[in-house]
Amino acid sequence: MQILPEWERVRLSAVTHADVVAWVSKLVANVYAASTVRQVHRVFSLMLTLAVRDGRLSRNAAVGVRLPRAETGEPVFLTHRQVEQLAVVCPGYELFVRVLAYTGMRWGEASAVRVRRVDLVRRRTEVVHTAIELGGQMTDGTSKTQQRRSVPLPRSLVDALAEHIAGKTPDDLVFITPRGDVMRNHNFRSRVFVPAAASIGKACRSIDAGAHAADVAGVGQGPTSVRLAPGGR
Repeated sequence: MQILPEWERVRLSAVTHADVVAWVSKLVANVYAASTVRQVHRVFSLMLTLAVRDGRLSRNAAVGVRLPRAETGEPVFLTHRQVEQLAVVCPGYELFVRVLAYTGMRWGEASAVRVRRVDLVRRRTEVVHTAIELGGQMTDGTSKTQQRRSVPLPRSLVDALAEHIAGKTPDDLVFITPRGDVMRNHNFRSRVFVPAAASIGKACRSIDAGAHAADVAGVGQGPTSVRLAPGGR
């Protein structure tokens, strides 16, 4: 959540409309998805509304702030070759990109997987949690479907995953940053994924966990393409 870093030391009575406008502009400039910016603003505005109802504030400074449009762009599709090109230009995250593309796991799910959840013999990984950021700290939250599920792993990833997790303990995260830190969605997208996608001529912000992802892995019988979130996300 991007509310605390900006407002935790600011008295609600001191918040101005201009402050909120500047904050929203900062979120947009930092490559947060429009849906994320709108959601964060909504939560903050609700907080101010409750303060008004309690008589703590005379007005809600977040009302009337211009927000980015919700994403309506067409999805971007990648071929197998383009997935490999994208992985190569994400140094340190090559396997992570391939896992996202070929399993259909969401970013938060893949980044929260622990070694003990990966079964290379059965070629399955169990999705139990999703990575979320609270108060500047990463923690495990409930997956979007609110239930655990078993995700198939394509044969093409098994050997690479086996090498990748060798030496890790069962409780270790499968994927971390090249520096050994917990992965953060915004940092990954803004510093790694968006520039990498642009370098191969694709304006997109994340690999969409849509049905096409499993198909491209050979798990299904659908089109040989991976769907990406559109450039507006």
